[in-house]
Amino acid sequence: MRRRALGRQDARRSRRPQDQLSPRRTTVSKLRRLTPTHTYARGPGVERRTYRIRARLAEAKLEDDEDLHLVVADPHHRSRTMIVEFPSANCTRRSIKRRQMRRARAAFIRACGYPSSSSFTRLRGKATITGVGFFDFDYGQTGIAPNAIELHPVIGFTKATCRPD
Repeated sequence: MRRRALGRQDARRSRRPQDQLSPRRTTVSKLRRLTPTHTYARGPGVERRTYRIRARLAEAKLEDDEDLHLVVADPHHRSRTMIVEFPSANCTRRSIKRRQMRRARAAFIRACGYPSSSSFTRLRGKATITGVGFFDFDYGQTGIAPNAIELHPVIGFTKATCRPD
């Protein structure tokens, strides 16, 4: 069962308009080098910004909380991975970006299929992913970045080429 960092659940859900400014283009490698804040609410800076990355799709799984956990990698460095998460619709009811989150999740499922809940589904392909920066805690998640950065929630999933491996 996936453990959640206590007190961070609300920080995962983006509810404030200022959280959703124009996306900053960046890379998986650059996000992995950011300094984590690890506060119990979304911190200023990284966790209040929206980022857009082009990434290699590695593997996905439906988590116990019904979020879709997607491991992505830098297209030029396959070993540099991070996690992006598509929240369950049940967890987005109060978000001002609920529609974008639902569309992004549906776009992922259309492109890649519905992932297993029992094990990771290996994927091949690339996509452009937009999401809000989030520093999770490292509790052994598959694909975690060294600084535990995630894009969570994902609010855009486009230009996808995806197939199960």
